[in-house]
Amino acid sequence: MSRHATDFHESVPADHVLNSAAVLFPGAFDQHGCPLIVFPADEQAKLSPELCKAEVVDFIHYFLCLHNKKQEKESLVSVVADLRHASLPTTRVVAETLLLLEVLSGPSTLLWIQTT
Repeated sequence: MSRHATDFHESVPADHVLNSAAVLFPGAFDQHGCPLIVFPADEQAKLSPELCKAEVVDFIHYFLCLHNKKQEKESLVSVVADLRHASLPTTRVVAETLLLLEVLSGPSTLLWIQTT
């Protein structure tokens, strides 16, 4: 089931998710005008112990819905994750989070995944 911009009834993500900085929605856009989602390398260790995948997906979905509502259309997202020094569990959390986001939001949600 795809969630659309008009279906926006989500609550604000929990404070511990917002304060973790493990995933960011910085308000920047890629060359195609799609909003960026960043998994900063310095904060990735918080993904497994402090945040569950569902919380990260809800965070991304919440801000994507806000963006889509303002744009009055659905948008893809670009994901940037520096996983060069990430542990296997952290890499798995990022990958499974993105797969879960795709399942919940529709197959055309992710435009770009850049691993540097």
